[in-house]
Amino acid sequence: MSLDEKNIKEIFINELNFTPEEVDAYIFMLKAKEFSAFNLSEQLKLDDAKVSLILDKFMKYGLIIRSIDNKYKCLHPRMGLTNVYKIWEQDLIATMRRKRAKIELLVRNLTSKFENNE
Repeated sequence: MSLDEKNIKEIFINELNFTPEEVDAYIFMLKAKEFSAFNLSEQLKLDDAKVSLILDKFMKYGLIIRSIDNKYKCLHPRMGLTNVYKIWEQDLIATMRRKRAKIELLVRNLTSKFENNE
């Protein structure tokens, strides 16, 4: 099944919580393979602060790495998107564990009310 650009953007936005600007930046990075912050700023008409936020997020997610001469390299989508998925999965598991702990706390506190008719 082949996706058009609109479908690709929808998946990034709806499933991975990317902004439209971040999707455009990632598509640019995939095509460029190696780029500078200036290239990204010029291509997408973004200010330096926004470019810096995107670059930081993408490095944290493992989509890009810093290269020499203040340039960045985009990882292959198989590796980069696997990194994004693993981070998403870890966050989801941590959220589920926090919720489970709260439910268990509720159970402990409410059991006595149920059993003792409090």
